[in-house]
Amino acid sequence: MSYAVVKFINEDESDEEDLLVSEVPFSWLSKDQRFCKWPPSQYASIFIAKNVSPSDDWDEHPIELEFTCDTLAEAKQRAKSGKPQEKIGRGFRQIKPIDYFSPAEEEEKQKKKKKQIPASKEIPIEPPELDYVALIADRVSDTDNESEDIPNTEDNSRRTQKITVVDLDLKEASMEADRTITPHSSNDGGGSTGTFATLVVDQDIHSIHTNLGKILNMLIEMKIDVMEIKQRMNEGPIATEKEIVFPMVLPLKSLPEIEALEAFVKTEEGKQSFTNFVKSIGGKDTKDFITRVLKQVFTNALSELCSWTGRKNNFELGHLQIMRIIFGVIRINEGCNAKEFEQHVAEWFRHGKQRQLREVLKLNKRTLLE
Repeated sequence: MSYAVVKFINEDESDEEDLLVSEVPFSWLSKDQRFCKWPPSQYASIFIAKNVSPSDDWDEHPIELEFTCDTLAEAKQRAKSGKPQEKIGRGFRQIKPIDYFSPAEEEEKQKKKKKQIPASKEIPIEPPELDYVALIADRVSDTDNESEDIPNTEDNSRRTQKITVVDLDLKEASMEADRTITPHSSNDGGGSTGTFATLVVDQDIHSIHTNLGKILNMLIEMKIDVMEIKQRMNEGPIATEKEIVFPMVLPLKSLPEIEALEAFVKTEEGKQSFTNFVKSIGGKDTKDFITRVLKQVFTNALSELCSWTGRKNNFELGHLQIMRIIFGVIRINEGCNAKEFEQHVAEWFRHGKQRQLREVLKLNKRTLLE
């Protein structure tokens, strides 16, 4: 019994339709099951989904126990409908009766199916006829026009010699193309086929040189960007850990403390103080820098309740000014982009529960040794 469905009793109102029914962890109920503790309203859904143990400062309300359930999904279903969850899925499907037919009835049934399905008419598709004479003539003329714009170097002279090989009788080339290139024909490896392939390869040399030039320009621009980033990094010294005294207590241990830090960093003084604190942590690479910062700011117990997008009733971190400041510092020092930063942060919070379990095991082991 992990969860319970309870009805909160409002002493001022007697109308049963106004009574609130909700699923809650069973640990929130009192021993006599007549009262239930309730957290601050903005965190209730998160604490219910994570089955967080109640705190002493939570409010206590009178309730009536409706159901006890083993899972959160079953408790939600009963809270909505007031009925047990429907048994669906494998093992609960209704068995359909089997229809038995005699051989004569089966044969008649197959004949009816064949009558209902019209026979498909196959339409022969003939391949389009290509004018290979015009095709080769266009390629030769285009290649000649391109060769006029290229300086007459030794390589280009060789290229011109290869192109002149195509100067043959176009009718003969058309016959060879019909025999070697058209669909449903075998490739005999004739001389015109090799000439045609040589023409195609030589025609693309100019475009290859053009693309190589574009790639070279992109590499130059990237090198300039890297030099600017390095210059930006060397403009001012990064504060050391000894010089930084952050005014708030870290790491954070609860959701209200996150909101308090968020309000602090929105001030100009708080933003500068938190920026210097993050700079002082450092790391050997992007992932190490992010991991070290998050360990300094959040406890493992708190990381269980948070995620980047806020899915599965977690506290959303992606919109916080805290995360924007951390990303700004790491982007300048390590050169990471937003996608890489989000992936590392989301992964760290996703494994928060595992780190918390390991931390508890270590504390228990240390207690036993003492």
